[in-house]
Formats: sequence, structure tokens, C-alpha cells
Amino acid sequence: MYLRFLTIFVVVMTLAFAAFGQSAPVVAAPQQAYLIGPGDEVTGKVLGESQFDFVATVDENGKIVLKEEPKPQAQGATNGN
Repeated sequence: MYLRFLTIFVVVMTLAFAAFGQSAPVVAAPQQAYLIGPGDEVTGKVLGESQFDFVATVDENGKIVLKEEPKPQAQGATNGN
């Protein structure tokens, strides 16, 4: 009698844990993308090339201006230069 009671108890507890131990997956609400606008600060980085990293502020027209660097002359150059 004791063995029968113990077997039934173990089966019931196993089924109870299986039934209540599972939960529905939590699905996060989709996030909307952030729209960049005037006054926002934009940071750009080039891996391994820190001289090209920049921070710029978006102007009232929605454009960013990168700092002016001397530009090398490309017109008239050959692949040997």
C-alpha cells in the first residue's frame, strides 16, 4: 500500500512540475527606430584608423559637416604616385 501511494505521489508531482514549470515565452514589443534630427550629435569611428574618427552635430538642414582637412590632389595622379 505504501509503495502504491508513493508511486502515485511521484507521478502526480512530476506531472504537476511539468505542467506548472513551463511558461509562455516573453516577446518584447518592437522598438521604433530613432530618427536623427537637428541638434543631434553623430559619432563616427574607423576601426584601426583613429585619425578618421569624428564627432559632428546635425545642422538645421539635417546635414553634418565634417572638419575640413587638407585634401590631397588626385587629378592628374597615376597609380605610381
